[in-house]
Amino acid sequence: QGKPAAIRVGNWKLVFDTPVGGTAEKSEKRRYAGKAFEPELYDLSTDIGERHNLYSQSPERAAAMRARAEEMIRSIESGAADL
Repeated sequence: QGKPAAIRVGNWKLVFDTPVGGTAEKSEKRRYAGKAFEPELYDLSTDIGERHNLYSQSPERAAAMRARAEEMIRSIESGAADL
């Protein structure tokens, strides 16, 4: 397992597990508390406190956001390899 990464698109925020990428402080705390990591999707326009995980209700949105994030990560990694 990797570290949690997050992407925000408009009012939506997705936190997911990936081998690379940034960390989300609360997800790190949850991981190190020994609990399994589950993807999280929030509509920040109605849930700024990130209390209502909408991942299971919006799997298509989550999948599109994750694909976008992974594309960005690959782009960063390929650029870093050129250094």
